[in-house]
This record gives sequence, C-alpha cells and structure tokens, in this order.
Amino acid sequence: MNRIKNASVYVLAYSLWVVSMVFGYFVISKGRDALLSILVAATYGRYASDAEQTFYTAKQVKAADVWSYILLGLGLIIMIVVLEHVYRMAAQNNQVWPRFSQVTLIEFAVMGICELVIALSAGVVKPLSASDFLLPLVYLVAAGLFWWLWRTLRAPKMAT
Repeated sequence: MNRIKNASVYVLAYSLWVVSMVFGYFVISKGRDALLSILVAATYGRYASDAEQTFYTAKQVKAADVWSYILLGLGLIIMIVVLEHVYRMAAQNNQVWPRFSQVTLIEFAVMGICELVIALSAGVVKPLSASDFLLPLVYLVAAGLFWWLWRTLRAPKMAT
C-alpha cells in the first residue's frame, strides 16, 4: 500500500510539473513580448526622425526579435530542469501541493508584471485607459490567491 501511495505522489508531482511547464511557456513568451514592447517604446521617437534612422532602428528591433527566440529557448531549458528538481524534491518531502501553489504564484506574478509592462509601454503610442490595466490586475489577484493558498498549505498542522 505504501508503494502505491508513493507512486501516486510522484505521478501527481510530474503531472503538476507538466501543468507548470505549459503555463511557464506562456509566462516566458509574455516576458519576451514585454521586453520587445519596451524596446519598441524606447525607439518609437526614432522612427519619425529620418529615413536612415528609421532603417537602422527597424534592423535593431528585428535583430532583437530574432535573438529573443534563442533566449526564450534557453529560458525554457532552464525552467524544465529547475522545475523538475523542485517537484521531485516536493514529492520526496510530500509537499507537492504547497510547491505547486508556490510555483503558480510566481508564474502568475511574473505574468501580471509582464502584462503591466506591455500596457505601460503601449502608452507611448496611444493614451492609456482603465481597461488596459484589467488583465494585469486579474493576474496579480490570481497571484494573491495562490499566495494565500501557499501560506495555508505550508502552515504546520496543530497537534490535537
């Protein structure tokens, strides 16, 4: 019976690892979009100056776009290795759910910050409205909920 329970904990840990990996891919991809939006916002004024400046700025933005895929791939490889270790250790310590809530908290927080950066950098091109901040707010509220869940799950049980 103990082997079945032990195996089920590892199956749960690796299933949650896959869920974290899928959401982590979207987080890293959104981070890439946030960095590119900062680059475009920073170079926005150079597009209107002259033809030569526009040409070189477009080349710089294109190079950053192409190289960002390499960095995205490296980030994914690092995330795969780190999260596998995190979930394997959590399975050994029987702390899978607290670890999942902690990882998901970090992912939602980073996703909210990336959405906020994208919304703020879009303010260079167009006026900001309250609806621009709705999606970052949703992600940050979800991060707050997972923070509460993580604090609740990792709290020591009171002996009766």
